[in-house]
This record gives sequence, C-alpha cells and structure tokens, in this order.
Amino acid sequence: MLTLGIALILSATIFYVANWSIIHFFYKKNLVSALYQLKNDMYIHLLALFSLTSALVFYFLPPLADQIHLLSTLQFFMPLTFAVVLYVLFLLEEPLLLHIGLFVLTFANVFMIRNSQNLIFDGSLSYILENIVVAVLLYLFILGVKTLNKVFSVHNLYMLSTFLGLIFLFFASALPFYLALLSCFWVGCFGALSQKNFYTNKININDGAVISSAFILTSFFLYSANELVFSSVYMFMIYPLCELIFSFVERYIFHNKDYLLQSIYSNVLSRDLPLDVLHASLLKLFVLNTLLALFQLYSTNILALPIIAPLINIWLLSKLYHFNEPDQTLKDSGNSFIGDVKKELQEIQQTLKKGNQKK
Repeated sequence: MLTLGIALILSATIFYVANWSIIHFFYKKNLVSALYQLKNDMYIHLLALFSLTSALVFYFLPPLADQIHLLSTLQFFMPLTFAVVLYVLFLLEEPLLLHIGLFVLTFANVFMIRNSQNLIFDGSLSYILENIVVAVLLYLFILGVKTLNKVFSVHNLYMLSTFLGLIFLFFASALPFYLALLSCFWVGCFGALSQKNFYTNKININDGAVISSAFILTSFFLYSANELVFSSVYMFMIYPLCELIFSFVERYIFHNKDYLLQSIYSNVLSRDLPLDVLHASLLKLFVLNTLLALFQLYSTNILALPIIAPLINIWLLSKLYHFNEPDQTLKDSGNSFIGDVKKELQEIQQTLKKGNQKK
C-alpha cells in the first residue's frame, strides 16, 4: 500500500504540472483573442489528455487483483465517449438537445456499467428499477454540479475534494487502484484550476465542461457501485443535490428571478460574506462528507448514514445561509424552521386564493 500511495502522489504531481501547463497556456491564448476558437478550447485539450491517460491505465497497468468486478473495454471507454458527445452537444448551442442527450446518456451509462450481481439495495428493488432510481439520481446530481458554476472557485473546490475523497476510499481498501489513479488526473486538473480561481475567478469554465466532467465523475460512482460502495460515494453527491433543491425552490416556488440568489453559496456572497469564509465553510462540509463516506464503509446498515447525512448537510448549509444572524440552539433553529415553513405555506395559500378570485 505504501508503494501504491507513493505512486499516487507522484502521479498527482505529474498530472498537476501537465494540467497547469495546458490551463496556463490556453488562458493566455484566450486573453489575446476574445473570439471562441475550437483549437484554443482548454477543456478539449484536457479531455484529450485524460483520454490518453485512461488508455495507458487500461492497457498497461499491471493486474492487481483488487477489483470485485472487472471492467470490459466497452464499460471503460464508452463513458468517456459519452462525455465527449455531451461537450459536442454543448458546443452546438442547443440547450434542449443537450439536456435530452444528458438524460439519455446517463441512463445508457447506468445500464451499461452496472453489474446485475452487485445490487445496491440488497435485492429490495429489481435490477431494472434500481438502475432507473440510480440514473435519475445521477442526472439530478449533474444538474446540481452545474449550479455550482456561478462561482468557479466553488465548483473547483467541490470537484477537487470529491476526487480526493475517492482516493481516500482507495486507501481504506474500498476502491481499486485504477480508479484512484484516474482520480489523480482530476485532482491535478482541479487543483491547477483552484490555484487560478481561489481568490479571483480568472478562468471561465463553461457549462459544457462542467457537465462533461461531472458525467465522468458519475461514471466513477458507478464503478464504485460495482465495488459495493455506492452508499459511501453517495455522500459526495449530497451537497450539489442540496444546491439543486434550493435553486428549484427559489426559482419555481418563490419565483425569484435573480440568478445570483438561486443558490446558497452565491446568495451568501451577495450578502457580503467574504469569499475565503465561504471556501472555509464549504471545505469543512466536504471534509465531513468524506468522513461520513469512510464511516459508511464499516456500517452494517446501508441506509442509516445515507438518511442522516443529508439532514446534517441541510443543517450546516442553513447555518451558512443565516451567517449574519446570531447562533441559535437546536430547539430555536427547529422553531424558526417550522415558522418559516408556515409563513411560506400561508403565502402560497394567499397566492392561490388571489388566482381563484381572478377567475
């Protein structure tokens, strides 16, 4: 394990240097020309480098006998092909086509990778029904990751911490070495981006790159499901899903049209929370979710922590959202939450009454 650990550290360092060089080179190129040029698209070159890395890992990594389910060539390379297709759909500038493609390819990816012998819910659901549930969850997760791209440093920090979390699961003997090695590539990539974007958002990461890289991450989650640790990697999915739910409520229930107020992190920034304080708060949350993922490995109940973890995340995000208010006890927080819910229900009821009166 020590030898493999050293190999991962060296790999992450090499990938960091390679990714930083690509990012820095094309960042300077794009500063010179404001017009989009395909040859200067940074993400295309990063994706090409990852494709080369994946091929080298698949064909030249010695067998380590650390996998429950061996991947076929199709299972290994088709998710990467799907990620490329998604980025092409984004470049076509057809949002509806992109979302349809994302939905279809997510389902195709789940049914292609998932092993019918390694069910997540211990046979409580049939193989087909379980795959449908997983596919919908992963589709929503990708949309949640997309909501993180209003502030590039938040997205970079989340992706960096998640791929690091997968590496920690390898050190806990839960994931195979090839998955940790591929995660090192993205640690290097998002580590380099974080260096550029941590204090000021210098490098624009378009939504196509966000969706494509998040799709690759969901493929890693599916590989993990075949290793019987999906309930652990689920912990990494909670924060983007919380942001997606908040965004949906703000946009469609409260009809908040302000783009910056439709996510928790951008909302608190608009209320003068310093960016470094936001980073610190989110980093604590990401570390907590990683610890929960490690604890889940040794849990005898596959549902206990996955149910409790979202509640913990919601509570911590609620404290972040109300950062400019004095600290409350748990009882006070509960009463405040119930009061807010009652108030919002009354407002919805009044809105419905006004609509009926107009009719």
